[in-house]
Formats: sequence, C-alpha cells, structure tokens
Amino acid sequence: MEKLLKPEEAATCLAVSRKTIRLWLANRKLKGVRVGRLWRISARELDEFVKRSTAANPSQGGGK
Repeated sequence: MEKLLKPEEAATCLAVSRKTIRLWLANRKLKGVRVGRLWRISARELDEFVKRSTAANPSQGGGK
C-alpha cells in the first residue's frame, strides 16, 4: 500500500497552507481520496502534481 498524506502533511511538503491544499482538492487540481470525512493524498499523486505544475509554469529565473 502506498503512503497517504494528510492535507497538513502535503501542505508542509509544498510550503503552502492547508487551506490551499483543500482548495486544490475541491477544484480537482490535486487528486485525493476521501476516507470518511477526511482527505488523503497519495505521495505519488503529490509528486505528479508538482511535475505537472512545474511543466505548466517553468521558472523564469536566471539570465534575462
């Protein structure tokens, strides 16, 4: 069984608020599963979310 993260843990990993994670879940930007009334996010899905986000918004830092 793969590791499931609480929204608080996912927020810590991404350095965002719990509210942001819950908003992404509600808007289906981030996939999660409901366990009763609680949300859980797979570690693999969190990695995929980061990859999708960075591919859609490449960093513009560095040379100008």
